[in-house]
Amino acid sequence: MVQGVQRRQREALEALLRRTDPGAASGESLQTGRTVSVGIGLKEGEIAFLDAVARQVGRSRNALLRYAVRRLIEEIRSGALDLKALEGE
Repeated sequence: MVQGVQRRQREALEALLRRTDPGAASGESLQTGRTVSVGIGLKEGEIAFLDAVARQVGRSRNALLRYAVRRLIEEIRSGALDLKALEGE
């Protein structure tokens, strides 16, 4: 039973990390241009969690974060994310 749950969790996380469809986002493609390193400040607990997820799906922290940023941009572009919710963060 535990193995089945772990397998489903891994499959769900792998699905999250699959390359996004560049045509899904409106406007300019997120896949164009050169890659630029950007530093962000995270809490130690956030880093530990991200590293655990990355290990679980066999990806790097960088790949996980790039995916998350692409999804955030797509949500903003589509209007699915209310930017007012981010005010004051």
